[in-house]
Amino acid sequence: QLAGALKVISKYENVKKQIEASMNRTRDNSLLFKYQKSRLPDEIAEKYFKKVVEYIEKEEAYKDMNLSLPDLSEQLGIARNHLSYVINVYAKMNFYDFINTYRVKEAERLLLESEEDEINILEIAFNAGFNSKSTFNKVFKKQTGKTPSEYRKEHLKK
Repeated sequence: QLAGALKVISKYENVKKQIEASMNRTRDNSLLFKYQKSRLPDEIAEKYFKKVVEYIEKEEAYKDMNLSLPDLSEQLGIARNHLSYVINVYAKMNFYDFINTYRVKEAERLLLESEEDEINILEIAFNAGFNSKSTFNKVFKKQTGKTPSEYRKEHLKK
């Protein structure tokens, strides 16, 4: 169990590295066209994106099940269109997919750190920031290839 938990925590810490690595990839032309009018200078956009990642990780903002783009925009003091731009361009995903990546990593951690009789899957979903079991199951399976129950059973055996 401990080895499995450490593996997930390592994956969780790698989310930031993966997101930062995407900053160095070639910009997607379709996104640049979409954001032609609201495009920020690269140095400002990178600064904003780093601010977003740091805030989400430090404050664990992804755990707020009602978190929205306007809310995060207000909390960070970044215009909504600029926030959307930096997430789409640098993370290569939309706002909800970006936030759900953090939520799934948190759920993986919680699934491995708890026994089945300590906390149920629905509680884990809510603690990770999801507001419904169906959304949690759908997003978790999309990102991991397994349902939360399958994931827990597979990793608790090890």
